[in-house]
Amino acid sequence: MKIWKRKSLRRWLVILGMCCMMNSLSADTFGLFEYKDNGKSITITRYLNDAVGAVEIPSTINGKPVTCIGTEAFARCTHPTNIKIPASITSIGDHAFDTCDGLTSIILPASVTSIGIGVFEACVNLTSITIPNSVTNIGKAAFWSCIELRGITIPSSVTSIGDYAFHNCGALTSITIPSGVTCIGDKAFEECGRLTEISVNPLNAHYSSLDGVLFNKKQTTLIQCPEGKVGSVTIPAGVISIGSAAFRDCKRLTSVTIPNTVTSIGELAFYGCKGLDGVTMPASITGIGKYAFAESSELTSVTFPASISSIGDHAFAGCPALTVAHFYGNTPKMGQDVFYQAASDFTVYYLNGKIGFTSPKWKGYKSEVERAPQK
Repeated sequence: MKIWKRKSLRRWLVILGMCCMMNSLSADTFGLFEYKDNGKSITITRYLNDAVGAVEIPSTINGKPVTCIGTEAFARCTHPTNIKIPASITSIGDHAFDTCDGLTSIILPASVTSIGIGVFEACVNLTSITIPNSVTNIGKAAFWSCIELRGITIPSSVTSIGDYAFHNCGALTSITIPSGVTCIGDKAFEECGRLTEISVNPLNAHYSSLDGVLFNKKQTTLIQCPEGKVGSVTIPAGVISIGSAAFRDCKRLTSVTIPNTVTSIGELAFYGCKGLDGVTMPASITGIGKYAFAESSELTSVTFPASISSIGDHAFAGCPALTVAHFYGNTPKMGQDVFYQAASDFTVYYLNGKIGFTSPKWKGYKSEVERAPQK
């Protein structure tokens, strides 16, 4: 009985495989392209060859215009170096060219209005792309990990840049935000290690820039310092908030001057700033987010003003050179493992009479009364 079941199962698998082959063979094809007839237009659904060299997408099939490159149509086609897109194309589906390793350049026609989710994600040899003035939206992760993309001009027609749009574009050195952009997504330019300048058109109503650093229009929130920034940064007076991951992985920064107007430092704000060796918080600061200064390997000391009321989880974790923390107010609300993996002789100093501190241990850390406040 068991033998019969195995043979029966094998027979059905063979039949199923033959059906799949028949369905594949019966799919509509035109040359090296698989396509879908939409009635009045054509969508390219798959490129079937993956040959080395240039590829030209047809503008018509069976007398009907080719208007769409479908989802993942060229995904993982590793050999084409250039793909010519006809002027009939108005829509490019999500991940259409995802992981096209051989693709080095591409020109989008003026008929295209949107670059969807992950369209050019992980095109690791893409060095240039021409975006027409018809495009209004650059989708989420559109150019994620295009590590050789050296320069890109965002046209004035663009109004939104999605989350992670240029994440890990390690060869980018500068980028200009045009006047019409109303929304820049989360971590849009994160892990761009050579990026030294983010410029914003002065006519933009939602964003601004100063010394290559991205702010909101009123410069009350610092959104992002480019990771390639070298030396020191002085945050202008009037900034109230340092945003999440604003200085993340700015490894070549040695100092940041924080003005007395800043009240909050967001999560991951200075994560991985390996060149920072000391931080003094202004008297205006009330809260520090999770992992705000984590993995800042050269950080040796930190001073907290009396205004501090909360410090998030792991805010200074992974700072092996951190030996001293000075507190000048009552004990703040402390997250988990705030000073995890600090130096072996790490010591907390607090002022005599301040509420909530204990000695010789406080929150598991060595602690002592401050003899004289630091200047």
